[in-house]
Amino acid sequence: LINGKVLANSEGRDYVITGKRYKMISLYAGVIPENVYLILGNVPSGSLDSTRFGLINERQIIARVVE
Repeated sequence: LINGKVLANSEGRDYVITGKRYKMISLYAGVIPENVYLILGNVPSGSLDSTRFGLINERQIIARVVE
């Protein structure tokens, strides 16, 4: 849940995070610090994102995806 709502991707599919991916995200339960980001891919069942490598600092962002 993000701000009390189930998080969905750009296609409207809910993120259902379980197992090891849930353990990684649960490390960051609560408030995410300033200048740190939770990155989630568009494939709720398994993207290479913060559910695998954790939060990232804004200095680690090298590009932005646009449509």
